[in-house]
Amino acid sequence: MCGWIQDRSDQMDWTRRSGRTPSGYTGPTTDHSGRGAYVYMEASGQFNKIARLISPAMPGGQTYCLSVWYHMYGAHIGYLRFLIGQNGRIVGGLKNYIRGNRGNAWRQFRVSVAVPVRGNFNFLMEGRTGAKYQSDIAVDDIYIKSGGC
Repeated sequence: MCGWIQDRSDQMDWTRRSGRTPSGYTGPTTDHSGRGAYVYMEASGQFNKIARLISPAMPGGQTYCLSVWYHMYGAHIGYLRFLIGQNGRIVGGLKNYIRGNRGNAWRQFRVSVAVPVRGNFNFLMEGRTGAKYQSDIAVDDIYIKSGGC
């Protein structure tokens, strides 16, 4: 998660963790490699809340490959999506939402993104918890490179 920062205008924060999340029947038991840390949204007491991370600034007007490992396990999972921000405002987003329970496994999301804005921009990673505690969302190894996937 090098260089990514918490968005202070959202409703909760992503938390760094290694090992199992505190709630049962939701969240991962380890990071996707089995030997490191990940960030996650702890849904207990944080129902239907949004958390965002902001990438380092990048030059717009080109194509990027965006890759992230995600874990969305639980009966009440919300969603994970990626947005484009510029000068503190959301100016666009990917059409790909990841929604609902994806099982107790790490999965990779990978997509080529043609960024239409000129000047510097940021990717924003936004997660939303569900209506009950079984909606932890975790992410690991976010990778962005210039060029398509």
